Amino acid sequence: MLLVVSLVFGGSWLAAGDLWFVGVLGWPVSADTPGRVAVATAACALATTGATLASLRAARRAAAR
Repeated sequence: MLLVVSLVFGGSWLAAGDLWFVGVLGWPVSADTPGRVAVATAACALATTGATLASLRAARRAAAR
């Protein structure tokens, strides 16, 4: 859902306002202050860690069958 909203509204409108976090695809442009960079980096790290753990768990389950 977040990606769809980002695609539809993720242009300069979201990047300029307080809802910049919703525009995931605009993060390279809208994360222009140290605070925004920190938030974007933490969110990306959290999402990457979650996806990695989920894929490792799925791989272990597949190997066990």
